[in-house]
Amino acid sequence: MQYICICNVLIYNGSLYSAVSIDLPYDSLISCASTSKAMLHDALPLVTALHIEKPSHLRIGIVSKQFRDVRSVSIYNLFIKEGKNATLDEDIATQSVHFLFRFSNLERVTFLGTDGNDLRSLNSVPSLVFTQKQKESIYNLLDSFSGAFDYKHLPRNLQIIGLRCPRRRSSSDCTVCRRICNKFPVQRIGNISLCLYHATSKELIKARKGGMNYLQSETRFMQLLGGNIDDTRCDYSIIAYNAGLRDEINSIIESSKVDFTKLNSEDVAKAIKKQYPNNVTVYLSESAFDYLEIIGIPVSIDFLDPKAVRVENLDHIVKQISEETDSLQRSMEQMRRLLARQGPDPLIQRVVESGVLPKLVELLQRDDDYNLQNKASDILTNVALGTSKQVEEIVRLGAIPSLVHQLGSSDSKIPECAAWALGNIAADGLYYRDLVLQAGIMRPLLKLLVDYQTTNLKSVRTYTWVLSNLCGGMNLKKHPDYKLASQSLSILNELVHHRDDQVVTDACMALTCLSQGDSFWGFRGRFRTSVAGIQDMIDIGVIPKLIRVLKRNERPVVRKTAAQVFTNMTHGGSMEQIKHLVDQGGCIPPLLDLLLENDTDIVTNVLKTLCNVS
Repeated sequence: MQYICICNVLIYNGSLYSAVSIDLPYDSLISCASTSKAMLHDALPLVTALHIEKPSHLRIGIVSKQFRDVRSVSIYNLFIKEGKNATLDEDIATQSVHFLFRFSNLERVTFLGTDGNDLRSLNSVPSLVFTQKQKESIYNLLDSFSGAFDYKHLPRNLQIIGLRCPRRRSSSDCTVCRRICNKFPVQRIGNISLCLYHATSKELIKARKGGMNYLQSETRFMQLLGGNIDDTRCDYSIIAYNAGLRDEINSIIESSKVDFTKLNSEDVAKAIKKQYPNNVTVYLSESAFDYLEIIGIPVSIDFLDPKAVRVENLDHIVKQISEETDSLQRSMEQMRRLLARQGPDPLIQRVVESGVLPKLVELLQRDDDYNLQNKASDILTNVALGTSKQVEEIVRLGAIPSLVHQLGSSDSKIPECAAWALGNIAADGLYYRDLVLQAGIMRPLLKLLVDYQTTNLKSVRTYTWVLSNLCGGMNLKKHPDYKLASQSLSILNELVHHRDDQVVTDACMALTCLSQGDSFWGFRGRFRTSVAGIQDMIDIGVIPKLIRVLKRNERPVVRKTAAQVFTNMTHGGSMEQIKHLVDQGGCIPPLLDLLLENDTDIVTNVLKTLCNVS
């Protein structure tokens, strides 16, 4: 049945009560052309929910007969958060319980603050405090409920939502919480967040008639599924299970005759939602969702926190991105984090098969939204870590030109992210490396290195690594287009004496690729190819800097890479070039010193170099 809500006005016997809303079946109001007293008088018995916002509404004298079907009462503005303090409305706290006596069919009462959160949610705000006087008011409110249950003024099945003991620390001496354990119906004790030690409250419940049966019952199990509040906002709460709750849930599973794995997932959902106000959407934290799956409790995927980074959420995330919903930014961040956490296989293939890649490439071109561009680059960077076939999908959709364009972005984050993606693509093979080079990456990349060389180490590391991949990489035997790659020589000449070892290593790696030549044995001896890069490296004066790297650096990986440059130069260089390295460059003494290193790769490179020279 469809429901509507009449807000801000309730007329009865000529009196106006503002800010009270009532939920009414739509069908019953079709004939109500106006809000006359008579029509409302006829409609009032159909009211099932009341929303109280002011203390004055708790004093209305109209509820005893006409509101006979009220099942739920929500009382707002019990407390107000003011910075680190919480202010309690003592009038509402004082009058609430007596007001509830009037509803014989009442099933649920919810206490809420001005912001729509309940008092129990303040557990998630550790710095928030009440004054001692206001703590006493909360104690009195809880005591009033204890007395009302004890004297049977309230229905035994009444569920109270949104209250907790104002004491934060666990204890065994809180008299108010003890009275709750002694006077509340045993099934209702779990509705209040008590300050008692878990073992203490459990013993008090056991001592009650039917207490042991309750602690092992399906009712108690379903209540525990409501968990602790891990995070709360005005519109949703996220549930977590602390160690105590998990222990109790496990205990019930072990001691009860009920097979909880055969529960209906819809009943589980209702049980969880029942612990929270109707206007609050409830989600399970990742750990809580995982825990229920592990112990075999059927739980709907709808309970996954929309912020959760989970493989199970992938289809939903893809849908949000493809349709560019209001959650686009959040969904992009979820996919980015998901790929970063899960690794390349097999999730990348699922992303490729989902059909979301064209949208991601399209978002790369949104120059008006840097956040979207940045996230799209990040996602494609992770996809480019996959197989050649997966990289091919990115390239086929035209991602390379868009990523190269982003290198010139005025936003500080976007160029580095785009460079990572291009570096991963170039590292996948000769074909993709050459495509990236031909797309014009060198000019913007070298400009970034010049701009950031002395200001941002993280960026310099990234850009130098990309440069190394573009120059060939150690695993690529076919040389890049030298005309394009050689544009990097000037900046590499500076980077080989950078203060950072990682930058120096990648710079030496790039020089190694540019100096790599070919040689073969013929009838008259060994022939070499007179590589162009070797002479250019000699001309720009990089040799003395490489020798300083051999002498000064303590890290074997740096010395090994620098030594590899000399190996390649002597392997592919002409007799004149080798003579220059030996006579004027003075490379032999530092190379001989490296023969004492306890590193097989370094010693092998040195021996190869000496053989080439001889």
